[in-house]
Amino acid sequence: MGEGRDAPIRALTDVGAGIGSDYDVAVRSGLFDRSYYLRENPDVAAAGFDPVAHYVTSGFREGREPSEFFDGRGYHARYPDAVDTAPLVHWVRVGLVEGRRPPLRGALPPGAGIASDYELVARSGLFDVGYYLRTYPDVAADGMDPIAHYLTSGHLQEREPSLFFHGQTYLERYPDVRASAINPLVHWLRTGTLEGREAPLNPRGIGQQLSLRDLCEPTRSEATAGLSDPAFRPSVVTPAFNTEPSYLQELFQTLLNQSYVGWRWIIVDNGSERPDTLRTLRRIAAADPRVTVVFAERNLGIAGGTNRAIAEADGTHVALVDHDDLLPRTVFEAIWKAIEAEPDADLVYTDECKISDTGELYDVVLKPGWSPVLLENTMYLSHLSVYRRDFLATVGAFRPDFDGTQDYDFVLRASRHVEKAIHVPVIGYVWRASPTSTATSMTTKSYSVGRQEASLLEFARQRDPDASVSPGFGDGFWRTHYTLPAAAPLLSYVIPTGAGSRMVRDRRINLILNCVRSFENTEFYPNREYVIVHNGDLSDEQNAQLAETPGIRLVHYEDRSLNIARKLNIGVAAAAGEFVCLLNDDVEAMTARGGEELVAFLLAHPDVGMIGPLCLFENGTVQHNGVILLEQGPSHAGLFVAPSHAGATGNLLQCRREVFGVTGAMAIVRRADYQALGGFDERFPLNYNDVDFCLRMRESGRTCVVDPGVRVYHYESASKTGTYRCEKEALYARWPGLRDPYFNPGFDQRDPTYRVLLRPERAPVETDPAAFENWLDRHIAWRIRHYPTSGAIRFTLCVPVYDQPAAFLEEMLQSCLLQTYTNREIVIVDDGSTRQDTLIWLAKVEAAGHARVIRHEANTGIAGANRTWLAAAEGEILVPLDADDYLTIDALQVMAHWIERFPEARVFYSDEFKSNPASAKASPFFKPAFDPFLSANCCYQTHLMAWRRDFLVEIDAYSDDRATWCHDWDAIGRAWAVGHEPVHVPELLYAWRINPGSTASAETGDKPAAVASQKFVLDRLVEARGRSGDVAVRSNESGQHTGMWSLRPRRTLDSVMNLRVEEAWRDGGAVLRAAASTDAEWLYLHTGASPVEADLLELSALALWDERLDVASGLLTDATGTLITWSGAFFCPDGTVLDPNLGRTFDGSYHGQIHTQRCVDVAAPTNVVIRISALQRVLRTSGDALTSDELMIRLGLDAVHNARFVAVTPYLRTVWKPAPGLILPVDRTGLLAGLEERLLASRWYDSRLSPERPYGIEPERWRC
Repeated sequence: MGEGRDAPIRALTDVGAGIGSDYDVAVRSGLFDRSYYLRENPDVAAAGFDPVAHYVTSGFREGREPSEFFDGRGYHARYPDAVDTAPLVHWVRVGLVEGRRPPLRGALPPGAGIASDYELVARSGLFDVGYYLRTYPDVAADGMDPIAHYLTSGHLQEREPSLFFHGQTYLERYPDVRASAINPLVHWLRTGTLEGREAPLNPRGIGQQLSLRDLCEPTRSEATAGLSDPAFRPSVVTPAFNTEPSYLQELFQTLLNQSYVGWRWIIVDNGSERPDTLRTLRRIAAADPRVTVVFAERNLGIAGGTNRAIAEADGTHVALVDHDDLLPRTVFEAIWKAIEAEPDADLVYTDECKISDTGELYDVVLKPGWSPVLLENTMYLSHLSVYRRDFLATVGAFRPDFDGTQDYDFVLRASRHVEKAIHVPVIGYVWRASPTSTATSMTTKSYSVGRQEASLLEFARQRDPDASVSPGFGDGFWRTHYTLPAAAPLLSYVIPTGAGSRMVRDRRINLILNCVRSFENTEFYPNREYVIVHNGDLSDEQNAQLAETPGIRLVHYEDRSLNIARKLNIGVAAAAGEFVCLLNDDVEAMTARGGEELVAFLLAHPDVGMIGPLCLFENGTVQHNGVILLEQGPSHAGLFVAPSHAGATGNLLQCRREVFGVTGAMAIVRRADYQALGGFDERFPLNYNDVDFCLRMRESGRTCVVDPGVRVYHYESASKTGTYRCEKEALYARWPGLRDPYFNPGFDQRDPTYRVLLRPERAPVETDPAAFENWLDRHIAWRIRHYPTSGAIRFTLCVPVYDQPAAFLEEMLQSCLLQTYTNREIVIVDDGSTRQDTLIWLAKVEAAGHARVIRHEANTGIAGANRTWLAAAEGEILVPLDADDYLTIDALQVMAHWIERFPEARVFYSDEFKSNPASAKASPFFKPAFDPFLSANCCYQTHLMAWRRDFLVEIDAYSDDRATWCHDWDAIGRAWAVGHEPVHVPELLYAWRINPGSTASAETGDKPAAVASQKFVLDRLVEARGRSGDVAVRSNESGQHTGMWSLRPRRTLDSVMNLRVEEAWRDGGAVLRAAASTDAEWLYLHTGASPVEADLLELSALALWDERLDVASGLLTDATGTLITWSGAFFCPDGTVLDPNLGRTFDGSYHGQIHTQRCVDVAAPTNVVIRISALQRVLRTSGDALTSDELMIRLGLDAVHNARFVAVTPYLRTVWKPAPGLILPVDRTGLLAGLEERLLASRWYDSRLSPERPYGIEPERWRC
């Protein structure tokens, strides 16, 4: 070993069968250092033991460490439950998932003497050379030392050193490290651990690592589903030559294990000379009648062997499978299902991965949907490809002259004929990286590189006789170049401008002049004109300099409101070019003659409708590399990464390719196509107009392409504001079912950098803002199609404004302007604003005519502003809207639908969700129907409310300034007092923005003025309802929650019969039945020997507040009083009862409701008051034997049927003690099973919510 010779390692032969998996885990972890182990344990080296096997069997028990940085002894000391397993193995398998502390020693001890960063990284166990070269093939192609590359430039390009270490997470967590530009792995090893910084390990990466067993079992038989269909009979064709027998047998076994059994395997042996290969082929043929082996007399080559096998095929489809690869067990089943849906598909292909000679799966390749433009860059289809057999005749045979790249040559030719191709996004092929396979490297078949170029050049020259091909990103990647005709067609740059300027790299640039100058200086395109659409505010200098440039045409945009889509349409209408380049004025050209590449490509590809370049931010990172559809909405591929970033798989970000869309900041399109599609939709005035246009382009049959080979700077945000949530809602409404066929679902759907995430772990939709927003946007799109209205109702949106930030005001306004219901007006009352951006915004709105703006000279308070809009409004239905909040775009449409359903109602309210200063949607509040008890505890109805105008006038709403801080609660109370309870509209229509200073914020809700205002309103409500002698309003004492109150009893109920609950259920409830015949009005079932007067008093508050109450109880807890045993339950349409707080503490509940008096469907069975008349109705329909379970559920059903109430109070808490006949009302007898859904439709819990996860959103239960 001292002379650098290979160590004479021998394997341990007495290792138990179960140790093999531990061995694999240690090897694949990247944290076992063989050299370190042998160096530190010379006895192991001297004995010639395999160091990994020694460690996992006995070494760890002897306290030996697997690497310099792994602290196994410390791990065992910290976690005694792991002592029987090698600590490295236990941590990878269990500890990482459970969040146990990383057992790494991190920084070196003083005097360790490793001064070199290179040696430090190499010895850390956290740099995986194989991973780095596989993930970044450009490094391998250039022959660079991977560690040296990572240390010098790789980390700056956001490349990761291994599957386990995630440097970007470390830099995001510690901005000071990012600012220092220190390599994250080096920083963590040298400094981070000593400073107590969190280990930037990547458990998600480990969790995503597939094992071969996840896909297939190549060495043993598995039970199959036996699926088959005459419409799909795949013939698997495989040329073979001197194949390793074990490889053939393993491939055969994966075929035998297929869940879909209707396949046939045709093997053409190309003159193999190995006897063991021939014996294996004969044995396989004899083992299954579905296998045919053709023994060729000579080597036909790969193409010839494939052609011979296809000639023998008699199935409906042909699957191309190499002789040494493996097939996942369900791949043919997945393809069959895809073909069932689209039987006329010419081609079906899947994703794939590779397998090393040690059995490690790596290089998962997640492919886009059918992308013939991408094919001009690389053979992205590869494996598994399945063709319709009759389609093969259209293409012709595989060509022997292209052996080694015969599949690429074939699919290039096939692409000219494919009318429909299906991508099945499953890992459908395991490509063995043998020493002679191109799975290892293109250089293993060096002749194939030249043949690829020749095939691609032939293909390109069928489009353009003067086309050329040059090497691309790395081996196996290419770039095609097309040419312009001698008379290049005219290209019209259409540039909307605001005549502005901005700072770029510490100097101020004039945007429009800089833009035009850059395209001229780079000679971007030879035959061009500039159509500049301006607002009439170009300066003399701008006019003068523009006049010096030939081909300038100025078009005056005279509209008072900014509408970029309209500006572009006006510009294109004035353009003369065959092609138009839609161009922001904050774009600066970089690539010399780049426009020639883009236009020439369009000329050669009539099936491509639109093409755009790679756009970079000022700092050189990517702003746009094609539009992709993330879970949170349209975004830009490769956003914020270095332009050299290729993506985690397939190097897609370096390739010219089809995409979901391209940015309107710069895109070239044929003018005829632009006009045929109607241009940009002016209903998207600011954002997503480009996405919408791209979707219409793709709908018309043409694709959109991004070309990273052409680059521009885009100084984004210089020309417009950000996007608004309502604009995205409008996009989803215009395109329901929106999906991105080019962004594989195996990528992290929230990450624009193409990070592989095969098994995402997500929080529930309702607690995950990104998932919630995605779900809500799609649900809004559904609502727009399913909530019809006559359009006859006239709405007035009423907005009081006082010094809110202009950004919030603009989003509010846009959400009003984009309403799908158009019979509306907007009235804005400026209540004496003094803030400058607010005043500027108000002036713009007034000038644009978007709303009527009424101004107060001085602030009059919210109630004063409300009185003004009430007097000015012309609509019959008024919708108050806080100035810093916003609506969903269908809010008025949904409201109109419900108003037309309930024409006698006077006031309506909807569900809502919260937003933040960044406008994210989160925290949905699915409200109950009008609840008279909860309504006296908090004003939960506030948003969104719709009022009949004449009714607001009738109840003298907003007339008392003492109610100004809770004017909405006051108006509700006034309506309630005259007999009009609000109608609940069970849809999320309103975004309540939580920001400092708003009424949504805690500091505002706790202000003395707000508290006093609420108390005043509630006291008046009690008086107006004639309950002053029965109840009083006090602050909430159950739990601290802003804006919550409680009803406190002034007296106890009259006419109450007391009954010990333990006695009530004797003899099957006979005592209870006897009590029902009493003349009393109420029955009080209590615990203990005698009733507690204070307990009955608490329950009396509810009964005295509303005469419709039939049942009232407190809450039940465990013996400690901290865990909730029963808080009141709801009926669910699946026939179950749900207590949303069961088993929880009082610290948190759904919008604080555990701390309120409120309606439920099923109350607690003890310390409960029951109206005798309700009890009598229930007992008449029940059997002889009765339990508390059945009684409480029957009382709940009776309340639903008779529009009565069941309620609970948090001020009475009882320790739950079951007894004979006394059980929790969870419907043990199945009383609810089979009941009509209308009887199980809870008024207090939306029937679309989860019956298992309280207030949970399960998208499949909703129509969206």
